Amino acid sequence: MTWSILDYKHPTIRVKNEVSGEIAPFHVNDDGSLFHDGARFDLGDARRAAIGYLASLLHHREMCG
Repeated sequence: MTWSILDYKHPTIRVKNEVSGEIAPFHVNDDGSLFHDGARFDLGDARRAAIGYLASLLHHREMCG
């Protein structure tokens, strides 16, 4: 499935499924881990999209100071 970042307002990052329109909110814990408070269905792709986005933010901060 194709997931994209809808928005990120710490501590919540919302990821949207571009096919179904489903939105999966994740909470970013202090240690950087992601938590999803909801039904237990397959969110592996959504989680990977959120992690990739957060990693790119970290990389940008490291490069730009």
